[in-house]
Amino acid sequence: MNTEKLVEKWGEFKREEHYFQNGNMPFVSEQARLNVLFDPEDINEVISVFRDQLDSSILPELRVFYQEHNGCRLFFGSFCIFGLQRYHDDIFEPYDIVRENLNNYAKMTRGARKKSKMVLFATLGGDYVFGYDKTELSKIYCVKAGSAQVIKEYENFDDFWNYYFDKLLDEYDEECRKIHPNKEDVGIPSLEHLTYRML
Repeated sequence: MNTEKLVEKWGEFKREEHYFQNGNMPFVSEQARLNVLFDPEDINEVISVFRDQLDSSILPELRVFYQEHNGCRLFFGSFCIFGLQRYHDDIFEPYDIVRENLNNYAKMTRGARKKSKMVLFATLGGDYVFGYDKTELSKIYCVKAGSAQVIKEYENFDDFWNYYFDKLLDEYDEECRKIHPNKEDVGIPSLEHLTYRML
């Protein structure tokens, strides 16, 4: 993961109870942070959740990610990797991977009781979700949230990660402000600083 680029642009990550954060955004709120990385969980527990609740193995590169972090919320929550929720009352928690899979897949199939062929593990601004085929464990697919149609695909996790990370890194200035605020949301800092139209 490219955390050194985040440190170089927005300073060292500060340790909190179960996460690290950098990039204060006082123009949004005193609590707002640009980047949050969550403490890792026991990798064997993560593997069990994938196997028992998502009926899948973990993509090898994603397993490496989970050994370092229990998900993340980067660029003001624009780019998130799901994790296991542990601190339900905390302001910063990863999106729960089991819940996100259940909710998204129910929308994709319009509530029909079908077994999911994909494991969804990330989101871009809540508008797009990313996953991999349980039988392939290689390519990453981008799907519009609520739809089953694949919009874009990436050869592997690194291609997916680098594409969005690098674009988003350039979308926020050194003061954590979005360089191109969402025009329809100007004046509402919590919305104008969120990025989701990047495909």
